[in-house]
Amino acid sequence: MFCKNCGKELQDDVKFCPVCGAEQPNVAMSAVDSENGEEMIGKTVNSKAVKTGLLVGVLCLGICLVLVLVLMNLTPSAKSEKDILADIEANDEMFLQNTMVVQSAEITQRQTNKEDKTDYVWLELTASTDEFTYYAEYELTYALYNDGWSLDNIEKYNTDMMPLVGSDWSDNQILETMLNFGYDLSSMVVYDHTTDLAGKKDNYSFTAEEVHNYMTEEFDITLTLDYCFGEWGVASDPAYIINDSTEQWYINGDWVLDVDNWSGNYTRKITINSFDGKNLDASWNYIWWGWGVDRDTPRTSADGSGIYACEEWDHCRSTSLSDEFGKIYIYKDDGLFRNTANSSDHYRFQRVE
Repeated sequence: MFCKNCGKELQDDVKFCPVCGAEQPNVAMSAVDSENGEEMIGKTVNSKAVKTGLLVGVLCLGICLVLVLVLMNLTPSAKSEKDILADIEANDEMFLQNTMVVQSAEITQRQTNKEDKTDYVWLELTASTDEFTYYAEYELTYALYNDGWSLDNIEKYNTDMMPLVGSDWSDNQILETMLNFGYDLSSMVVYDHTTDLAGKKDNYSFTAEEVHNYMTEEFDITLTLDYCFGEWGVASDPAYIINDSTEQWYINGDWVLDVDNWSGNYTRKITINSFDGKNLDASWNYIWWGWGVDRDTPRTSADGSGIYACEEWDHCRSTSLSDEFGKIYIYKDDGLFRNTANSSDHYRFQRVE
């Protein structure tokens, strides 16, 4: 290095020229530059360290994310609501036997334990067809196997079915039902059909006839059907109500005492002039030991009960006596004809043709 003032050759670290005493500025600048260079080098080194740390942090974060994803793939997620509904439809006989559309479904409670590998689901469901609405509550149990979650058990509670339409019974169905109750109806006419969907009741009101040998009984009946297990049928007690009944008798004419039913020494002939099921207008005579005794005086039961004539022999409503040969029983009590089955003084008559 040379002095800037006198040109004397100097050592590099001399700040003042020993000859002229001039200050050597290059030396200061060189020192400053040296210090700045060291600072810049330090900054460069620090910047590289920060970048390296960030890169390492990003790599670690990426590795963690990959591990989480791997673990998630190794443990399958629990069944979705869509999957649960599919399991219900595949196992509930109501869905298997009917074409039902799910209207609403709600998971009311759920308990999933991956450590125990169990998942408990409680769900409420409403579905419907064109004819009814179906409601049910389910408890489903899932277990975690190597291939994922699988349904282990399904229980159903608090089921209910609400009809959307009434019944459509034919006359034959009604007649067959009444036959099961002991009424052999020969004809009927439905005059009223009402349906209570909320109460699950369906009522048929009709008139009908039951024809016997010498009597036709006319009824006014209301039959009640109940909605149960998706069908309309008879379940109420009583299932039917007799609103009214009348009897049309066809026994006017002459009747004689059936000798097979009588061991006495006289015969009796009775002429029935009219009988409406309650009041008798009749005359009769005796032949006693060959002597003719004519008692041709109309007699009517004093208490209005008249005679009891049973011509449909499985339809004797107040007596167990029966006869399949078209004969009638006439009861006599204290000289009066009565419709009591307790009288031991009864006679069987057959028509005089």
